[in-house]
Amino acid sequence: MEVLTVVVLLGIFALIAVPRFANVKKLSYTTARELVGNLRNTRSLAINTGVGHYLKLLPSGGPYTEYKIFDKNNNQVGDTQPIPDGVTCTATTDTFLFNYFGSCNNGNNSSITLVSEGETYVVEVIGITGRAYIQ
Repeated sequence: MEVLTVVVLLGIFALIAVPRFANVKKLSYTTARELVGNLRNTRSLAINTGVGHYLKLLPSGGPYTEYKIFDKNNNQVGDTQPIPDGVTCTATTDTFLFNYFGSCNNGNNSSITLVSEGETYVVEVIGITGRAYIQ
């Protein structure tokens, strides 16, 4: 009877632990999707208002722990978005500036790399068009 109780308890613990480990691996993908959405939103703001907007990864120089969206006059737009604990974020640049035509960083391509639990996702931003996507 005691062995049966131990086996049942181990089964319950396994049911609880397995989904949590699965979610950790998806954390970098979820973060990449949110980041792409915010890059696209920053681009849309620049086009719709006719004023340049930029997404800034912080702290400057990385590794990055959060990002904010600003207009060209350095006024913050929206809330600060954190990079979740457990996700390492590096980038080719810490500022993604979109002009009112929608292009980014004077036409230079840029990327953000997100790593968590062995999974790596790269967010690419095509400079000339401002298109952001997960590679």
